[in-house]
Amino acid sequence: MNFLEFLNLSQNLLVGPIPRDLQFKSFENDSYGGNLDLCGLPLKKQCGTSDPSLIPQPLEFEGEDEAYFLVDLPGNQ
Repeated sequence: MNFLEFLNLSQNLLVGPIPRDLQFKSFENDSYGGNLDLCGLPLKKQCGTSDPSLIPQPLEFEGEDEAYFLVDLPGNQ
């Protein structure tokens, strides 16, 4: 992945170490902001050996599978 010049992963609730690929280390710290459980270079937060049971898991819902989307079109008030 040597062609990517800009990446913004901020505010995505990402968890775990940033991949060790050199490309990921070249992005500014702001690219990863708001992901409090993200660790590794280029961030100052070092990755440790954490308890895997503490890693957030996807939410599971009982019942029917439903999805809702909110669409805001220009001119709607």
